[in-house]
Amino acid sequence: MQASTTLLRRVLWADAATSVACGVIHVAAVDTLSRVLALPSALLFETGLFYLAYGALVAWAASRAEPPRPLVLLFAFGNIGWALLCVAALAGPWLHPSLAGGAWIALQALVVFAFGELQWWCSRRPRHALA
Repeated sequence: MQASTTLLRRVLWADAATSVACGVIHVAAVDTLSRVLALPSALLFETGLFYLAYGALVAWAASRAEPPRPLVLLFAFGNIGWALLCVAALAGPWLHPSLAGGAWIALQALVVFAFGELQWWCSRRPRHALA
């Protein structure tokens, strides 16, 4: 396995783990999170279900010896898009989160943007580039 593939798989595993963890938190603690973050419980629950499904798909890709490039690009663009949606949610009139809720959304934007950038960068590297 080439070094660039190893780095990509590590990035994918990290994305999968954080997605599943957020999904579990959103689904299992939806009422508490809704109160503390001042975000709609339906939004938290539905995003939690999405995180769980997304995390499972990313874990599957990470488990491949060569993660499928089209899927990695989908993850990269999806993560960058998710980050932009988080920023729009904070800037727009739709949500009125508490300070903790705003911080939670901003943190998600930063993390998923970083994952998206890393996935994009790794997917564009020749397999021997980092060896």
